[in-house]
Amino acid sequence: AFTGQAIATGFERRYGVLKRLASSPLPRWALMTAKTASVLVTEVLQIVLLTVIALALGWSPHGNPAAVLLLLVLGTAAF
Repeated sequence: AFTGQAIATGFERRYGVLKRLASSPLPRWALMTAKTASVLVTEVLQIVLLTVIALALGWSPHGNPAAVLLLLVLGTAAF
């Protein structure tokens, strides 16, 4: 999730988008917070959609929900 954000930020820097954003009244922390929030919202929507489809197709989840949540958080932080 965050690897894609880093790549997108690199492209924005290369094409001058970050310079234009820096001249706006938007603080840098707000820009990064918004970019991070958009990645997290996209990830949550993907997880919900995949879970709904899997349940509709007959998937019955087994395991500890806390462990699944931990793996999702670690996967998000790693990628």
